[in-house]
Amino acid sequence: MAPAKIRLCGCKASSLRRRAFLIQVSSFEVSPALPEGLELDASTGIISGALSNKLLDEATYTVVAKNEAGAAQAELCFAVKETPPVTLSYPTALAALDVGQAVSWAPTIEGGDATKWSVSPDLPAGLVLGADTGAITGAPTQAAEPAAYTICASNSGGEVTTALQLEVKGVGPKPPNYGLEEGGAVLFVGEAVDLSPQAAGDATFSVSPDLPDGLRFDEATGRVTGTPLSPLPNTDFQVTATTGSGSADSKLTLTIRPEKPHALRYPEIEGAYSLGQEVKLEAEAHCFSPVHTFHQLADTIIWCNL
Repeated sequence: MAPAKIRLCGCKASSLRRRAFLIQVSSFEVSPALPEGLELDASTGIISGALSNKLLDEATYTVVAKNEAGAAQAELCFAVKETPPVTLSYPTALAALDVGQAVSWAPTIEGGDATKWSVSPDLPAGLVLGADTGAITGAPTQAAEPAAYTICASNSGGEVTTALQLEVKGVGPKPPNYGLEEGGAVLFVGEAVDLSPQAAGDATFSVSPDLPDGLRFDEATGRVTGTPLSPLPNTDFQVTATTGSGSADSKLTLTIRPEKPHALRYPEIEGAYSLGQEVKLEAEAHCFSPVHTFHQLADTIIWCNL
């Protein structure tokens, strides 16, 4: 326990001692008995000693000086309390933290030891003030505006406060990741598309330049859907994710190739042919867009649009 503190009020022992030299006093008495560790010299009236490590509430002690002519008395009023804490600081504290950043800030205190700790207002979510040590530990879980937090350290002898300025910054979004291999996505005219960024979180999204005709961009999720209407050479699009803590962007590369044939038939094929018979079969390749037909004769392929 920290050294005891004595607070005196009323007549002091030193005053009584001076009177002992001014007049002849035969004896001194005190009632009730002084706290443990203190003694009254019955001949001189001097009170001396070392207080034990025991806290005492304020009490009044009456000292009486006597001689043949009569008596005089003085009241000593004091308590025995802990030495109060005098200064308080957090040398390693930071003024700004990021969400998820772990901290452990131990206080530096001068004077008596603190037995009680408090903070006002409450620390940002995720941070805790140790009830026994006064250490601030944990990791903030959400952003918090700059604010002053008053820490109070106290014991039975008194208290001391200090203010911490603290801001918690949100972590900015990660760049949108569509999980594509190098070179981006290869799409085809007429085929449905569905691309979504991974771990989108609570961000909003934008894309530049605009996507080709037939494709839609969802600003709430960053999702790309739709059906391309025309070919597109290898093209880069910038997708940006934005939150209240910042923004991040990434490259989305798209290539749109012409429509694949979806059906092939030879409408003029016969069930049987004769030896030496010249054959010419006209092929039809069908798509979701206009039908394309090609004619094959010997090693020559001729394309035409119907």
